[in-house]
Amino acid sequence: QYPRFNVALGVANSRESDYVSNGWSVNTLTDFNQKNTTLLAGIAGTDDDIKVFHQTGREKKRTHDLIVGVTQLLDPRTSITLNATWGRQRGYLSDPYKLVQKDTEIVPGVSLPLTFAENRPAERDKWIGLVAYNRAYPEVGGAIDLSYRLYQDTYDTTSHTIEAAWFQQIGERLIVRPGFRFYTQDAAEFYHYRLDGTTIVPAAGPPRRNGPFYSSDYRLSEMRTHTYGVKIVWTPVDALQFDATYERYDMRGTDGVTPQSAYCQADIVTVGVKFSW
Repeated sequence: QYPRFNVALGVANSRESDYVSNGWSVNTLTDFNQKNTTLLAGIAGTDDDIKVFHQTGREKKRTHDLIVGVTQLLDPRTSITLNATWGRQRGYLSDPYKLVQKDTEIVPGVSLPLTFAENRPAERDKWIGLVAYNRAYPEVGGAIDLSYRLYQDTYDTTSHTIEAAWFQQIGERLIVRPGFRFYTQDAAEFYHYRLDGTTIVPAAGPPRRNGPFYSSDYRLSEMRTHTYGVKIVWTPVDALQFDATYERYDMRGTDGVTPQSAYCQADIVTVGVKFSW
């Protein structure tokens, strides 16, 4: 931390039996206008190794992300944030465990429903815009946090996210935060629940950079999700904080083709403790 400048460096390592990820990040915050204006600039990257069960050796995947933004205090109670993000992914972007089905003619007049490993493009670029609004209401001991996020990528996916949360202080040590999140997205251009009725001819083996591209991963389909819940934060003393959260998550497909059984619902409970010294 410098008088008007803050820099944060980060490293990360995640290991699974078939996936090893190494990440890094550099983020900076710069204050202007008597600390009423804060500029954000950051860069991050990952270098991943993926073990594909039907191949020998490992595949590589690399990502880079850039973010710039500004937070402006409008008055002592109100702030607004504008962020823009660009990201790039290169390498093995397919999911080795996702299959696509197509009725395939084995001999003249005889077809079988065979499955093939999905084939996604080996590159993906994304653009994200975020606007957030925060206002405090000290007369009732509360604050509201609103945000909207627009996402687009070269998979031809567009998504919209709206979030709202209310922070209510009860006494000196307790905060209750109900919240709601709505998300909707278009399908990726190469998403197909099945390949029947398409001109795509799938092939066995590793991904092919020249296509054709196809995937039946429901996460790439047209869908919407709702998340709502409540979080409780209790600070018995200044150096100790407990929190507990309950959220209900509901995902629904909207393409009229993918069966609803492909989408998930969940009840999520999170508890935590924080020490300060």
